[in-house]
Amino acid sequence: MAGAPTRILAGLVLAWAVVVGTAGANELFLYSWSNYTPPELLSKFEAETGIRVTLDVYDSNETMLAKLQAGATGYDVIVPSDYMVVVMIRADLLERIDARDMPNFANVAPIFASPSFDRERAFTAPYMWGTTGFTYDSARVPGGRLEESWRSFFEPPPELQARSRS
Repeated sequence: MAGAPTRILAGLVLAWAVVVGTAGANELFLYSWSNYTPPELLSKFEAETGIRVTLDVYDSNETMLAKLQAGATGYDVIVPSDYMVVVMIRADLLERIDARDMPNFANVAPIFASPSFDRERAFTAPYMWGTTGFTYDSARVPGGRLEESWRSFFEPPPELQARSRS
């Protein structure tokens, strides 16, 4: 890859990605969501491996993508969300990897082995998975309960909108 432009591997909020050949053997440049990586974890990693970690953070996939498209290079690992992987593949920002050859890939649950955004795991490796939900105080809701759908989350009933931010 000598002389080739640096390319970036994308992952998802559930996966990690690596930029090939940019850091020295004793440095790791991580680009991830704010508040995803506890400082004590980075300190422990550094103590155990002797590899210094530099963490840059972003608040949205779009912020991350804009920085990379503007020419930011040098990241070894980035952590975008699933839909952003496809965007980055199409923008030719990705370097191929073979996640299935990684020793711990044998521990990946089958449901995560071949995601829709990277069926062959040619650009990503699993990192984390999560879901979002919400709760409410039924005593404060007219009728005692909300509709059983995500509508209440994205479009709160008018009588609750003033309270939704408090």
